[in-house]
Amino acid sequence: MKALITGASRGMGRATAIKLASNGYHIFSCDINKNEEEVDNITQIYMDVTNSKSINDAYNEILKVTNKLDVIVNFAGIIMMNSLIEIDEEVFKRIYDINVFGAFRVNKAFFNMIKEGKGRIINTTSELASNKVLPFNAIYAISKKSIDAYSQGLTMELGLIDIPVITLRPG
Repeated sequence: MKALITGASRGMGRATAIKLASNGYHIFSCDINKNEEEVDNITQIYMDVTNSKSINDAYNEILKVTNKLDVIVNFAGIIMMNSLIEIDEEVFKRIYDINVFGAFRVNKAFFNMIKEGKGRIINTTSELASNKVLPFNAIYAISKKSIDAYSQGLTMELGLIDIPVITLRPG
């Protein structure tokens, strides 16, 4: 079994990578940061989800090992507290670019490997942010509500070809 996990150098992404690796999965841990602790069955690959060339480079690295994936898990994301009136437009765009377009780019780039492996896609949102907008945390909620909508659409579309899409809402 082979899994690609974005945002896998720390947090929930790292914990998921370690758990799946201990259960026999070969993990492609994709992140802009490298984890110094090497773990059996985990291959660290540099990937910036905001950069299509970086994603394509990661694709080519993984293609050297396999042309099939059993799962893509999109954990890459950032959270930042800020006022919607005062937030700089570039910061707003960056949060959205990582949290929403990052998953879109990765799923699109690696779709053929999922299709070939008859795999699945898992997108992560947030139980709290998806259901309740809090002051100074709205940009995060906006991005997570967008991932929810993206995942719902992807679920319906890929369901037509028997590829499951799962929305994980920690919290």
